[in-house]
Amino acid sequence: MYYVYKYIDPATEECLYVGKTEDIYARHSSHLSNKEEDWCTKELILKYIELPRRYNMDFFEVYLINELNPIFNKLSKGDMDTEHIFFDYKEEDWSTYSEEDFKEKTKGKRRFRERKIDMKYEVSKKSINFLKRIEKLDAKVEMLYENNVLSVLYNFENMDIEFCENELDINLISYDFETLERFGSCSLISVYPRWKEYTATNKKILINITLEIRIGSLANLMELMPTFEYKITEIFQQIEDIFHILEVGYTWQELFEIYKGCKYDN
Repeated sequence: MYYVYKYIDPATEECLYVGKTEDIYARHSSHLSNKEEDWCTKELILKYIELPRRYNMDFFEVYLINELNPIFNKLSKGDMDTEHIFFDYKEEDWSTYSEEDFKEKTKGKRRFRERKIDMKYEVSKKSINFLKRIEKLDAKVEMLYENNVLSVLYNFENMDIEFCENELDINLISYDFETLERFGSCSLISVYPRWKEYTATNKKILINITLEIRIGSLANLMELMPTFEYKITEIFQQIEDIFHILEVGYTWQELFEIYKGCKYDN
């Protein structure tokens, strides 16, 4: 199940924060318990919408951040021009969250699942090829850590790099897992391009790309290591290759040590 959610101030009806998750209950609890997010209180209205695929979830979250300009989002602002993008979602498609209603609604979806032990992962070859194309460019790099996500921004402004939207997928590495105790789908590394389009020539010029590394999903892999050692070793090697291409400056072990206090929250 894939969700995009938004927190609304009931007094002003202003959108304060937009996010995405595969577990609304756990994500809401995480916001409420995070001392650095004192803006999140039980008085706020939490609305959510269920989407069919992870790609829809990722794209719709970025769209809403740029369309609604929520106060407490820092990442992805300015990454999308929403003027010519249309989503066929109406206000009545959103649900208002309450713990009791949500648990009842999702109970039926999970009740009859046959549990098994399995892990699958996907690496976008298209996105890897795109990253290899730009790896030797002298881009300015900035890093920002927020809400268990390390964002690495590569700035290509004024470098006149032509870009085509179908050159990459947003999800660079993702994985699904299922054990006898729990299951989930995680986006581990995502890449978000930002470009400028020249109408006269129909030419798109790349401005920057943001690599988002979800430390919580990395921590989850460490917890699952005893069960899926072979598969997770393969995933870690893929991460190392990507870090080498983009000169992130860390190994996955170093990242985990730096941010090992964070929790997996889907």
